[in-house]
Amino acid sequence: MRKAIPDWLEAAYVQPVELLSADGDSPLASLIARAEAALCLYRYSDARTLATAIAAHPERLDERYRCMLLSLTARLQFAVGRFDDAFRTFDEARNCAEQKPEFPLLALQWATTLERSAHYAEALDYLSSALRTIESSDEVALALIRTGIAKIQVVLGYPQTALETLRYDTIDDFENTFARARLAIAAADAFLAMNDIEQAIELLQGVQSHTNSFLSNERELLLATAYITRNDWDDAGSIAEAVAMRCEEQHLPYHAAHARLLYGQVFAEKTSPYYSPPLAIEHFKRALDHIAPISRSELAGRIYRQIATMYRTIGHHEKALQYLQAYLEHVERLHSPRTMLRIKRTEIEIARQNFEIERAQLREHQHSLESKLRRAEQTVAHVREQMEEQIAYLGTVAHDLKNPIAAIMMSAAIIERYGHKLSKADLDKHVSSIKQTAEWMKELVTGLLDFAALTTGKIKLTIEPVHTALLFDVVIEAYRLKALAKSLTVIKEYSDDDLYVLADSKRLQECLDNLLSNAIKYSPLGRNIYCRIEQHGEMIRLSIRDEGPGLSEEEQRRLFQQFSRARSHDTGKEGGTGLGLSIVQRFVRAMNGTVGCESSIGKGSTFFIELPRAIPPTKNGYRHSEQPAHSAQASKP
Repeated sequence: MRKAIPDWLEAAYVQPVELLSADGDSPLASLIARAEAALCLYRYSDARTLATAIAAHPERLDERYRCMLLSLTARLQFAVGRFDDAFRTFDEARNCAEQKPEFPLLALQWATTLERSAHYAEALDYLSSALRTIESSDEVALALIRTGIAKIQVVLGYPQTALETLRYDTIDDFENTFARARLAIAAADAFLAMNDIEQAIELLQGVQSHTNSFLSNERELLLATAYITRNDWDDAGSIAEAVAMRCEEQHLPYHAAHARLLYGQVFAEKTSPYYSPPLAIEHFKRALDHIAPISRSELAGRIYRQIATMYRTIGHHEKALQYLQAYLEHVERLHSPRTMLRIKRTEIEIARQNFEIERAQLREHQHSLESKLRRAEQTVAHVREQMEEQIAYLGTVAHDLKNPIAAIMMSAAIIERYGHKLSKADLDKHVSSIKQTAEWMKELVTGLLDFAALTTGKIKLTIEPVHTALLFDVVIEAYRLKALAKSLTVIKEYSDDDLYVLADSKRLQECLDNLLSNAIKYSPLGRNIYCRIEQHGEMIRLSIRDEGPGLSEEEQRRLFQQFSRARSHDTGKEGGTGLGLSIVQRFVRAMNGTVGCESSIGKGSTFFIELPRAIPPTKNGYRHSEQPAHSAQASKP
């Protein structure tokens, strides 16, 4: 018996991307193989173009090609929604191939078409028939049929049965590398369905690299799915984004859509540190654009449902309803009338159950409203108390601003009236006083503006790898003169090692500015200030220790509260808004870090910032695939 898949056609499954420009054993064979490859890649427009060329080819009437051409025609008809014609044409192809070696191939082709459109029962019938007639020596055909059956069994909820179908323990017996890889990937899919994530990842990582980029994409997409299931968001995002970009360049619409769907899930899951419904919706819509030409795909339904869920999450119920309706219409187009009847019955039962649930929820809702009202009253009282406190504090700030403004006006008046009589030293003294006082007022107002921006959520952070030692050097150098003015020595207790953190460089510098400024402000004359960088597991700690008076436990409790000053008294008699450390805490939290203080009376204080460690950038830029860049927005209090 001849092979179920001829050698010239086998390449369409083993190397579909490369085969689109390859030749077969005859011009017509080449056209058929290229059309099959186009169908494997969901390039329906390419397949139709090739079908037109096949229809005009004189060899098309050759009996050895007739069954294959009928099968190709049926699948193209199915792809454009001509279902009745497709089923009639395939019946003709099946009759043509009966009792012939070509039957397993045609059964595999038609089953693949049915499986892609979620007609699982019919697909299983054809695959089972093909499996009964295939020869064990035809490894590629055997692998394709077994994996086709296993894939459907996994979808229907029978992963253990899928492993038995694949004969998981005998995969290594296959000599063909494509067959081994195809079976291993299908086995990993079954393990993933059984929630055996580590076994699935181990299998996928053990699959040898193959020239078939189509198969490589399937492996990486399944690996990304495993990482999402394990909440390994960085690896999942890196793989999904890389596959999406590659498939978009190679014009592989199905895999591009699947990759964008997985990448969107990184932003859609609330447990992800990158949770962002708008970004998730953006990637889901890009996935929908890729899948649009493939109207008969179950994947499109998943994308519609995900977009509807995301719009519902952010409260856009009209949009959610719009995409939910699109999902239902897609399901109606996708399934046969018999399947739709089962779906409708299920929907009716679900609706009945939902009605019972909603009735119980209404009873609970009445009780919850009363407790919410009580909490609202408590919140109003708390907000009123906070507003009164802030108004009182703003009065204090206004008073603090009044004195320096008076000092500036007095110095300006002296210069205006007696400037021509003053010596250069006296004149410089008054000018310097005006500049210093204005600079202090600028810092005061800047702190208030930053606090207002953080409170309203208008400050956006750009998170990227930041070199800690270089940034600390910049901050220390900026305060060198202020430290010298008080005879303070700033000691660096860190090396020039490439330790990076994930942070917004500008805002992290402002935080370190604030901590070092406080250390100088509260340090007695002639003491030391120690700046240190340490690695604590996956976190990097940047700390500043002074030899000041230290803080009591009560002061430490109030330390990071807004409108609360760091210490009762400073050594430079400088004022402040009491917002500095509150702003530092909000910036650091927005960068996924923590800030804290260790202190005791008479023994100085250590303020520290801990941020996630980042992978050092390469010479050509950041390792985008290993350390995805993203933006974060400072959250409201």
